[in-house]
Amino acid sequence: MNSVGKTTLNINPIYKFLLYQMIKKDLSPHIACDGNSLSTYNIDHKQKMYGNPLYYFVLRKIKKKIEKVVNGRLSPHSMWFNVNRKGGRTINHNHYTVGEDKISGAYYLSKPENSGNIIFNTLDDKVFVKVNTNDLIFFDSKFYHETEENKSNQERIICGFNFLVSYWHPP
Repeated sequence: MNSVGKTTLNINPIYKFLLYQMIKKDLSPHIACDGNSLSTYNIDHKQKMYGNPLYYFVLRKIKKKIEKVVNGRLSPHSMWFNVNRKGGRTINHNHYTVGEDKISGAYYLSKPENSGNIIFNTLDDKVFVKVNTNDLIFFDSKFYHETEENKSNQERIICGFNFLVSYWHPP
């Protein structure tokens, strides 16, 4: 995959509310979170993906939606949640690991007005992608990306993820 995909994923507001109640218990600082931002990244990914029915529900919905777009079978690798409060942002980084073919992305559970968009950085340019609540953004794990600062008084909440990709090649 050598481009950025964007689609929408609607999850029941009650599920989102319950999910946020669980997320906020596990929030802690993370190296990619800057300013007033916290993450669940430091919690064991396998426990998070498979040990909690609501997390697993979200993971399956994301996987199903992306598999409709990419020509490959996806296997869950990791999943976490970031909460960016006023002044918070995510710094420039990528998710690439040598030897792994991954699709990375973010599902925007809550994206208030003026809370910032995602930026993809190339050698020559910055590409700003406007996002809204329920947007699902996915891309090659080698892509460097960051977010704009949240300038609103409300939280921007995203579910970050990585999927390993297995492509089928005809004999």
